[in-house]
Amino acid sequence: MPDLLVLGPHRRQVLRDAFIGTTAERAIRFVACPVLMANAPPVAPYRNVLLATDLSDASRAALETFRSLS
Repeated sequence: MPDLLVLGPHRRQVLRDAFIGTTAERAIRFVACPVLMANAPPVAPYRNVLLATDLSDASRAALETFRSLS
């Protein structure tokens, strides 16, 4: 199971979206992990990053992974 699901933009299908929802809406309803919508590329580099933590071992591991990415 993923820790985070990242979804990009979708093409709209008005009737289908109205009756059964968009892919993103269905994913949000049915997955057990957070969903991040990335509708477009960033217009500028990210300047700040926010890391939420519950001070658990898993959060500590996420922080260490984040640090290794920089």
